[in-house]
Amino acid sequence: SDFNMGAMENKGLNVFNTRYVFANPRIATDTDFGNVEAVVGHEYFHNWTGNRVTCRDWFQLTLKEGLTVYRDQRFSEDVRSRAVERIDAVKQLRARQFPEDEGPMAHPIRPESYISMDNFYTATVYEKGAEIIRMMATLVGEDGFRKGMDCYFERHDGQAVTCDDFRAAIADANGRDLDQFERWYRQAGTPRLRARGSYDPGRSRYTLELAQDYPSTAFEIAGAAERRPLHLPVAVALLGGGGHRLPLRLASDPEQGVPATERVLELRDGKAAFVFEGITEKPVASVLRGFSAPVRLEMERGPEELAFLMAHDDDAFNRWDAGEKLALGILVGAVAAPEGFLEGAVVARYGEAWGRVLGDEGLDGSLRALAITLPAERVVAQELPVIDPDAIHAVREALGGWLARRH
Repeated sequence: SDFNMGAMENKGLNVFNTRYVFANPRIATDTDFGNVEAVVGHEYFHNWTGNRVTCRDWFQLTLKEGLTVYRDQRFSEDVRSRAVERIDAVKQLRARQFPEDEGPMAHPIRPESYISMDNFYTATVYEKGAEIIRMMATLVGEDGFRKGMDCYFERHDGQAVTCDDFRAAIADANGRDLDQFERWYRQAGTPRLRARGSYDPGRSRYTLELAQDYPSTAFEIAGAAERRPLHLPVAVALLGGGGHRLPLRLASDPEQGVPATERVLELRDGKAAFVFEGITEKPVASVLRGFSAPVRLEMERGPEELAFLMAHDDDAFNRWDAGEKLALGILVGAVAAPEGFLEGAVVARYGEAWGRVLGDEGLDGSLRALAITLPAERVVAQELPVIDPDAIHAVREALGGWLARRH
């Protein structure tokens, strides 16, 4: 119980902290049981991704840890609620890794130097490393990623290799160019993805403009001046009235065939515009579905759009995220002006969308429970220039009580 890591995958003798291998049914929570399952899974998966194929040197730590975190996340998604596991993983990334990326300890997932290797058992190497593996899987698809993994093990079983060897196996197995993708391994910091949509009813066109950069942070990150555009997968759908997905045909697509209703757009330059043809109604864009890249998304959305996405989006992550943003905006505003805030139009829209989630029998119970939970007080506090704990608590309790009475 004094072991200072969660667990360690030593070949033939795994070591666990007791909290990640024992759970007492009388006092353990669902989270405790989930953590035991995930950590035991993680160390078991290391048998292949870490032991049979291992790291050439310590700089390649994310080769085994990022990949194995991705594998344990996918395992937990399969045995528990896929949507809730994904949302929880992103919440952890935003709470732990994003601040690390924007502070004095910022480092790429494959560091170029270190004083003590202990310093690199970080959320960046582990959790951001897992997101980068997930992006590769998104770019080549489920079947393509399995082909790439098979290629990796066939080439390197029993060897000590590098992150570049893994990337080459995924690329070669799928005939893809992933050279630019290597920048994710070399550049520190959380990218910013800015999105802006416009609809032309006369030409039945919807244009989605995407741009990427790095916002300036309070700390100068080593190598920041050399940052270059990343290879960024952006999963997108356009939702019509009632929330149905519209067919997505880019202007560059061939005419034949039935268009998909969800696309992964690949942003490789600083900015690009994607023009969708045959859009016969003004849509609401569902951007970065499933949190398809570890970025900060900036897209101007009014309360009406957020409430629509919360009520109708069939992407569980974006549905939860829209509700979180809408509730957060209400609570932050109410801290500054608490008098009568429950009588506003925005709260009414939120209450209606909240009720739709509550009554949606198509969602599993754990996702509904998560989606109707108000943002935590510490999350609200992060948005305020001056933190007033009593005021935050009061408005959060008031909104929760209003929702309870209304529904």
